[in-house]
Amino acid sequence: MDYDEITRQGTVWMGTPDGIVANIQEVIEVYPGLTEIDITANAGGYSY
Repeated sequence: MDYDEITRQGTVWMGTPDGIVANIQEVIEVYPGLTEIDITANAGGYSY
């Protein structure tokens, strides 16, 4: 899978905080009883 495919399918959410909020709102519209979403964040660009 390439970047365009995984983001188009919704497999992975990437982007700005506002973009992620929009993704979450779309999911809530499809699943109105949804109460939890598990998010693994990677800020990237940092040396550990």
